[in-house]
Amino acid sequence: MLQVDIQAPNLLVEEWVQGNPSNIDRERGKVILIEFFQVNCPGCFILGFPEVLEIHQKFQDRPLVIWGLATAFENFDKNNLQNLKKILSTREVIGETFSMLSERG
Repeated sequence: MLQVDIQAPNLLVEEWVQGNPSNIDRERGKVILIEFFQVNCPGCFILGFPEVLEIHQKFQDRPLVIWGLATAFENFDKNNLQNLKKILSTREVIGETFSMLSERG
């Protein structure tokens, strides 16, 4: 259903891992792009993130906010907060993501 002129609700974020904490109501007047991903998702790294980077480059002079929202619906041993923090601190990916990126060089 199309909803116009209705304020989006704030997100319930358990922990902001990187960047300054914010929410929908703090970004008024800006476009917010939220990239939902899993830590152990090859498609997220191979397809999703490059698209987000392209959008960031294209609209870097505009009021655009980009948030990555890590979630998990499978492989909870790999798609977790600990592995997300590992990726951000060491740039090490794990599991299927590591395998697929390794295959691609």
